[in-house]
Amino acid sequence: MSLELKEIINLVRKAGEKVLEIYQKAPKVYEKEDKSLVTEADFASEKIILSGLKKYNFGFLSEERENDSSRLDSKTPWDNKYSTG
Repeated sequence: MSLELKEIINLVRKAGEKVLEIYQKAPKVYEKEDKSLVTEADFASEKIILSGLKKYNFGFLSEERENDSSRLDSKTPWDNKYSTG
């Protein structure tokens, strides 16, 4: 397993631990413009992952951030926005 992949796995674990920590209490819940809900755990986990991956210069499309097409200029664009509908 590459060092990069190990670091990414550790970031995901840290984000998961933060989510569990936040859900042990009553997390703050916000309503987005589209009326969908987002919690402080969503923001916290995203921050951990994106800040940790910043050094790799990946481009991101994230569910909790504005769409910025400059991500497509990066060597490795990541798209973690999904649709369940």
